[in-house]
Amino acid sequence: MNKYAQVTITFGPSTFVDQFSINDVAACYKDAADDIVIDYNNGSQYKLASGSAFVDADALAVAEVIKNAQQEKWTEVLYTLPVLSQVPTVPTFTF
Repeated sequence: MNKYAQVTITFGPSTFVDQFSINDVAACYKDAADDIVIDYNNGSQYKLASGSAFVDADALAVAEVIKNAQQEKWTEVLYTLPVLSQVPTVPTFTF
């Protein structure tokens, strides 16, 4: 069974909820552009960008959600990311 995280994205006047897999995550960190990056074991990558810089605590909060989800029972499959210091505006997934 797959597990997913959801994050609210705000871009201008539009707001939507994006979901991404939290299975097979290899790493979660803040990159040089101050975006939150989630690397997967298969080489794919999910990135959250904002109009302003994310802080280290944001990446740690996302990593904590992923870690906790991996340790919990398989009856729960959707987790919500906490409010971050900046509002995510651009989600990017690359293969």
